[in-house]
Amino acid sequence: MFLEALSERIGSIETDRNLDINYHETYLMCEKIIDAYNVHTKSFRCLQSTVFTFIMFFSWQIRNVILQITLSLESERLYIANDNMITVCYLNIASQEEKEQRMCIRKILRLSKTGFHKFNACGLFDVDAGLSLQLFSTLTTYIIVLLQFEFL
Repeated sequence: MFLEALSERIGSIETDRNLDINYHETYLMCEKIIDAYNVHTKSFRCLQSTVFTFIMFFSWQIRNVILQITLSLESERLYIANDNMITVCYLNIASQEEKEQRMCIRKILRLSKTGFHKFNACGLFDVDAGLSLQLFSTLTTYIIVLLQFEFL
């Protein structure tokens, strides 16, 4: 738009009587257009860098969330398998007639109850299926707080 107006102005300079004034005004207009273009390109370059950084950060966070969900689900499967093993041991202990088999099942139960604990992160929280829900609720709360600060 501005370049078209500048072209028309340059074309009409020869028909005007004040040639010195028109050349100077046209030069100033061209200079302002070039300055505006330079500001735009610098801003766009900064925006491109920011967008790229945001996309990389967002991709990395999605990767972390997927890994956390996978870890939580696999941990939960391990806990369920341990609970199922304990249930099977309790069901089979009563039906075993031989003392050695009952003792072996009791040892398995004792070992399972004392030696098996849920994974935890430095004693702060357990890694299980509920962890993903806790992380999403914390993330949602954090986003809501940030949006409130942004729009207040």
